[in-house]
Amino acid sequence: DGSSPLRILPPADYSGPLDVPVTVNASNPFNQNSTDLVTVQLTVAPITDGVTIAGSGSGSEDQVGGIPITIGLTERDVDGSETIDTVALTLHQGATLVGFRAAGVTGTGAASGTTSNRTPAHVAGLPVHPFANLHGTITVDVTTTSHDGTAMSRSDTVSFAITVAAVADAPTVQVPLAALSGTEDSAIQLGGLRGAQALSVA
Repeated sequence: DGSSPLRILPPADYSGPLDVPVTVNASNPFNQNSTDLVTVQLTVAPITDGVTIAGSGSGSEDQVGGIPITIGLTERDVDGSETIDTVALTLHQGATLVGFRAAGVTGTGAASGTTSNRTPAHVAGLPVHPFANLHGTITVDVTTTSHDGTAMSRSDTVSFAITVAAVADAPTVQVPLAALSGTEDSAIQLGGLRGAQALSVA
């Protein structure tokens, strides 16, 4: 009877023009009926849904070539209308990122940098170099900006940890060792031995 507004629910994540066919039936007290078919043209404005970000990485202390990291970027908008504009990586704990420029990424090539109009493949497998003798965890921040058509851009940030396993370093020995002397039943200090881990002498 026209007293209640009609509501249209567009398909999930759809934006753009939408034609909705509407059939109108009318009748009068004399049981006379008429039917009319009209098309209602709607415009569905886009909204940027953003990016789902995942990251991981693990390796060993002073690993040759660095520790490769895996970064997954998935657009939440399922119809493919969104674009990832930039991907920024920031490393903590003094780590540096190797291969930024080789991957076509603009930025410092060191602690942080930003891709410009790049696909997620450009941030896959980039090796991270911890500073010497670091073991434990390194925090990596990943920030993306994306947009859907004329909609406002959206920024998403996720942090993940890289696990760096400890490796025993070889001690440094000064040769020849200094002449040593001491007294009976007393500990004698050995000079010329240095190392970050516990040392044993045989």
